[in-house]
Formats: sequence, C-alpha cells, structure tokens
Amino acid sequence: MKRNRMFFFIAVLAGVFAMGVAACSDDSTGTECGDGVCDGSETCSTCETDCGTCDPCNHDGVCDSGESCVLCGDDCCTTCDLPSMTGTDNDFIINSMFMPTTSQEAASNGVDIDGDGDIDNKLGSIISLLAQNGMDSDINESLNAEIADGSLLLATRVKESGQGDGVVAVQLFQADIFDATPIFDGNDTVLIPSTSPQNLYLCGDWDGGPELETTPSDVTLAFPLPSIGLLEVTLSAAQIRTVTDMDNEFYDTSAVTSDAMTDVMIGGGLSRDEIYGPGGLIEFLASFINDLMADGGSTADTIASLFDGGCTVLDDVPGCEAVVAGEGECDDTADPPVITVTELKCNALLHSALAPDVDIDGDGEDDLLSLGIRISSAVPVTLEFE
Repeated sequence: MKRNRMFFFIAVLAGVFAMGVAACSDDSTGTECGDGVCDGSETCSTCETDCGTCDPCNHDGVCDSGESCVLCGDDCCTTCDLPSMTGTDNDFIINSMFMPTTSQEAASNGVDIDGDGDIDNKLGSIISLLAQNGMDSDINESLNAEIADGSLLLATRVKESGQGDGVVAVQLFQADIFDATPIFDGNDTVLIPSTSPQNLYLCGDWDGGPELETTPSDVTLAFPLPSIGLLEVTLSAAQIRTVTDMDNEFYDTSAVTSDAMTDVMIGGGLSRDEIYGPGGLIEFLASFINDLMADGGSTADTIASLFDGGCTVLDDVPGCEAVVAGEGECDDTADPPVITVTELKCNALLHSALAPDVDIDGDGEDDLLSLGIRISSAVPVTLEFE
C-alpha cells in the first residue's frame, strides 16, 4: 500500500488473475477426524475424510451451478489481454461516489466476495468507528465536494476487445482537470498523469449495457478519502460490477452504457499483511491519526484516551505477543502525545474493527477484511495521457 502511487482499479483490480482454492489435507491427528461427522473444529482443510474436499469445482471449462469465478477461476472467469485489445474506449469521469458509513449501508453497497450470495463490506463499521474518534463524520459530503471542485478525480475506461465477443478490460486512473473546475457535462477533458499506472486492468463481460461484470482479481487500487487523498491498497478477489440481485435497492438503477455509469459497485478484501504489514493500513492510520492530533483540542484528547499507551497482548498480530501497556512503544508519557504504529496494531478496539470477515479459500477461517464503495454516477470524458 503506497499512498503516493495511483491507479485504480483495477486489474480491479490485475494481475494475478484467478484466485486459487487452497490445497486440502487430511489431518487426522484430532480425536474427531475420521468419525464420519464433520463437527467441532473440523473443516475441509483439516479433516477431508469427514468434511469432504475444499475444492467445489470440477474444472471442466464450464461454469456450472454452484461454481463461481471466486472459487472456480478456470471454469468461470473471463480472461483478456489489454495490449491486444483494439476495440472502442468508453471513458468516464466519476462525478459522484458513495462510501457506506454504517453496517446497514454496507449491506447494499459492495460486492459478494466469497460467492455466498451476500454483499461483503466491513467498511461501514470501520468508518463509523473512525467517525466517532475524529474522522470526518459526513465523509460522503466531503468526498463529493472534493470531486466537484476537481481536487479528487478518478477516470475509468471500459475498453472493448474489438472481437465482438463482449469481453472488456476495465481500468481506473487518477485524473487531473485542465480547467479549474470540472463541469461533468460529458465535454470535460482530463489529464491522466504519468504517475497513474496504465497497465492495471480487470477483465470482464459487457455488451454495451446495462450489465457489467468483471473477474475477481488481486489488484492495487486507490480508495478516495476526503481530506486525505487516495489510499492505495491491494485488494484480493476485487471486482467492479453492476447489481444483479433483485432485492438490492440499486438493482433498477445500476447500469453501464456508453453514455453513463450509475450505481456501479467496487469491492474486494484486504489480507492481514495489507493491514498489519510494512506500508499497510495500520501504518497509514498512524500517520493520519497523528496529523489529527496535531490540531489539538477535544479530537486529540479523544484519540489519546483510546490509543495512547493502551496496548493489549494479541497473539495473532506480529509484534503484539508480549507488549506491556505504558512501556516501550506503548509508552504514554510523551507530551504532546504520539500514537505509535505498535499502539494501533495492539489496540483491542481497532483489532476487532479490522478483523477479517470473509473466508475466500473455503477452509473455514476468515482471511480477508472486506471493503466496498459505489460509483453513484460517472459521465463521458475525453482522456489525454501525459
């Protein structure tokens, strides 16, 4: 996660294109494995004898009922090669986005990462927690104000293969407006700076609309955060797609045509390494939180009371196995207070908020933290590349 690089989207989301299914093993060391009943702590990965194989795919090249691109890449995923695609470029500038700020909003904004039929998106609960502790409480108002004045712009391209097969590559770029303020009337021209990678894309299916569906992939993308800028992350099993669930409130309005994008979902999951590893989410939050504290006042006091010195032993987080509150990196005597990366990594409240909620490989253990946002509206634009 490197904040000064940009893309988005996509491979949406890239590169590693098909998500593989974790290899299974028959671990019969437990007392229950082998009794013919899949119960207790048994899963397909620890006791195949009782629980069956983890692999739900028959690998016959056909996407059968019960299979999905998330689990059965060789049967269900669309592939493409951007350099060889010669079809029409359908270019858009995003003029409105929505980030869920509650778990209720998250339930209808995002994508189904694990293929179980439900949207996976923990972003609402995370933003709610941050809003309670100093982050902009009306994040969408701030986000769209920065889009409107041209200070935070994303452009997206849906490139057709040129073979008449409905295959497309989807890209998202950081954009700079030539004029002081974009008009969003379909006649804007924006510059794609050289710092915005142009080789990241997501393969998908689109025949001119209204439905667009991309293949889940691991890819680097930039999440727009008001007053912060673009937070670059690598999402696993990431997608951009229109809504196909008739029960979703955006089913009737979600569409991609040559003239517009409306209510298009972007989502994927963060691995534990993307959260806790070098350059990951925790390090980004440490920088952001200390910037907030520099302003002083009640916000700084609240943040200090939550994080300063309050380290908790967490056996599943590297570096938190033997911390002591108030000592070392968890010292709380600095004046003014400084929140260290260790204090955030080893904070019980943040640890709970950032706990993985998606089992992507079917082994019975959650391994990805789901995130999702919605492109409320995007209009045609002319792209120029630096």
